[in-house]
Amino acid sequence: MKNNKIFSFDLDGTLLNDQNKISQKTINIISSIPSNNLIIINTGRSLKSAKILAKQLKLTHSNCYVVSSNGGIIYSMYDHKIIYDNFIDKKIQKEIINYAKKNNFILYLNSENFIWSNQLTKSIEFWSSSIGVDIKIFNKKEDVTEPITGGVFTYIKNKNISIEKHYKLLKNQFPNIHFHHFKEGVSDFTNNWFNKGIAIKWLAKKKGFDINNSYCFGDSYNDIDMFEHTTHKIAVKNAIDELKAKSTEICLSNNEDGPALFVKKILRI
Repeated sequence: MKNNKIFSFDLDGTLLNDQNKISQKTINIISSIPSNNLIIINTGRSLKSAKILAKQLKLTHSNCYVVSSNGGIIYSMYDHKIIYDNFIDKKIQKEIINYAKKNNFILYLNSENFIWSNQLTKSIEFWSSSIGVDIKIFNKKEDVTEPITGGVFTYIKNKNISIEKHYKLLKNQFPNIHFHHFKEGVSDFTNNWFNKGIAIKWLAKKKGFDINNSYCFGDSYNDIDMFEHTTHKIAVKNAIDELKAKSTEICLSNNEDGPALFVKKILRI
């Protein structure tokens, strides 16, 4: 499979437009990628939500996969099963919940089927509605009954401590956890040893594809890991400056079907 290509697509802000929809043009192009290529939906969303969108894109052949929760789960769209999981250790999970409570963080946790949150906020209600995944509110660590692949810390302003100090404390407190970014008081996290980029390399090796023929598309901080492990790094026009600086090319924006049109051009489909 040396001449076949690997395509890895982020969802929000990349394949999805600003209305959180995948356009029909993008569906038509992505679904027409020949089946000898490896196609990966690579997202921070939960598996349940990502599978819904992968089905919209008609990704059903044996080289179609979903990487959810920033590398927490790898799922085969063809075999309809999880082929890799990277759940956070239960002890560390409890420590994260306790830390959030002690330091006044709103905490979202991702599992296969739910979003777990220690507070019901308008933003989490909107996000839940947008991605079609139910919220489970927890009051104590024992309430979280599914294995967790990662989550999000949302910082609530505290006059006694800065965001930067909290970030340093988090990294020191949880050395086995990878924090994807901490901008505007929000940070995604997963286990240290697996992420979006490592997931691409893992699938490439498993399926016999050459990582040098890899193309990844992204827009934000949690896509930096993809860019660090692939060859062709394509940032959408609406991407953050930090990602554009690491890109090899920039395509049209998420509202202009940028990634799909880029693929159409290189594959001539």
